[in-house]
Amino acid sequence: SDGANPASRPYTRLSVDVESGSKGEFPRGVETVQVTGQWGWWLHLTRASETANAVADAITLTVTVSSRVDVRAGHTVLIDSEQMYVQSYSGNTLTVVRGVNGTTAASHAGSATIDIYEYPGPITEGTIIQTARFWRRKDSAFSVAVGPSTPGMGLDDDVRLLLGQFRRRAIGVGI
Repeated sequence: SDGANPASRPYTRLSVDVESGSKGEFPRGVETVQVTGQWGWWLHLTRASETANAVADAITLTVTVSSRVDVRAGHTVLIDSEQMYVQSYSGNTLTVVRGVNGTTAASHAGSATIDIYEYPGPITEGTIIQTARFWRRKDSAFSVAVGPSTPGMGLDDDVRLLLGQFRRRAIGVGI
């Protein structure tokens, strides 16, 4: 298990522990504090059966793998601390976008493990629905398109319903 908790909610603030830290206050000014970490509220990785061959540098756009069983086009994968988006593959060679989601492209030793990011089902389904509806709309006038209440703008109503559980709701009067 990767420790993912699919029922978790996102953190909405940072707390400073003034008792155990070395600083009891934040310095004044712009960009004086840097917060490093993994952002978001869902982290679920599946270990791929294949491993990555050595990647000599940070600019190579192909990664050769031991076999191609689990990794597919459209996956976001994690090799060491670098995330890569898999655009396509030919045989055991993946064509990738390096250093995605704020990670840094780097060289990798041979036989590096590959983890595949898994996204919540409603997110995946919503993405497919929205993409299909945008694709369908390309050939029709917005007035006859199936879709959002405001034609041509925003998320499809079905997608809004799917994603509702992932939105933070404002509580209070006048918010």
